Amino acid sequence: MGEVDLGYVIWHYFKEKTLGSIFKKMLSNYYNFLVQALAITKQVICISVPPPIPVVNCKVVERRNIKISLDTRIKATISFNNQLSNLCKKNNIYFLNLDNKILNKRKRVKSKFINSDKTDHHYNFGAYSKLIIKELKLCNVLYALI
Repeated sequence: MGEVDLGYVIWHYFKEKTLGSIFKKMLSNYYNFLVQALAITKQVICISVPPPIPVVNCKVVERRNIKISLDTRIKATISFNNQLSNLCKKNNIYFLNLDNKILNKRKRVKSKFINSDKTDHHYNFGAYSKLIIKELKLCNVLYALI
């Protein structure tokens, strides 16, 4: 799951439902997926949902209709990641929270992670993948997977 899920799908349904009920359903679905993954492998790594980035005239027309502020979406993503982290801890699933590495002091995505194409809602792939690899190496998880 990525910001696309939180950045579009949730906000699309937000018009009809409360954020709490949406998060509860998402966490339940995510948990069921993780449990299924644990049933077929000995180690599952869950990485935090990337906080949203500002996008100008997004290429994806449907995303232009989302009227929820960037601040609200970032706060909601952080809250979701915290809830997901707690769920993972209770179930011995390794959770890698990258929020503090991705966000600056103003709670905005650091510029190096923002796509050079300002109309693209995806992260800069090179910077983001390097961060993930670095963090996995720091906690010796990457070596356990190889």
